[in-house]
Amino acid sequence: MTRFRLCTISLYLFLFIGCHKTPHVIVGRSYFFENNIQRSGADRLEAPASHAVVEASGVFGTYFYAVKSYPALLSIDPQNHLTYVLLHDSLNALLGDFITVSGVVVDSSLKVGATARTVKSMLKVQHVSIIKPSHKFLTAAQRDYEKYWAALSGRGPKNSRLVWPASPDWRLLVNDGTQQAVVFFSAADLMYALEVNFVYNMNNEKLDKVYVDERFKGE
Repeated sequence: MTRFRLCTISLYLFLFIGCHKTPHVIVGRSYFFENNIQRSGADRLEAPASHAVVEASGVFGTYFYAVKSYPALLSIDPQNHLTYVLLHDSLNALLGDFITVSGVVVDSSLKVGATARTVKSMLKVQHVSIIKPSHKFLTAAQRDYEKYWAALSGRGPKNSRLVWPASPDWRLLVNDGTQQAVVFFSAADLMYALEVNFVYNMNNEKLDKVYVDERFKGE
């Protein structure tokens, strides 16, 4: 075999392996734990008074408050806290897009129990600008989940019988400081809990890391 043919075969192998490279998988912790991101949720509209004009940026999604999910703007602040802005109405934007909105703070009466209600500040949006069409990472996560499912699902505890969902309820956050899109889901049964995070580089749109945290949570 000539040297030219050997070099050509080596090049093809290099390209094949490079194109089919498995992402770095981290087992036993989540992206949020590793980066010390608090997910309890801080309301960004606590300080502004009613009728104040506010501009905010974040991922268009939903946030569960009290007994109901509301359209919301979600972001990670410089102190690594998840923050949210409840929106008075849904928007003409795709869930998962990173957007900037401006509008007026209004007080809304929200249900927080069977009969109880509370007054909560919400943003009545007047203008929307799409900064990054990050909704596409939701589709990418489902595709990559199916691609790597066999390799990932065997990383948990040996005694776990937790069934991994075929089409998880994916959620998305953008870490604007690190230019990362984090697509994640969680699942649980009576004894085990699971969290999976897919982390994408927003500049080249490639999958950088996968976090798999399946653990015993008790009966």
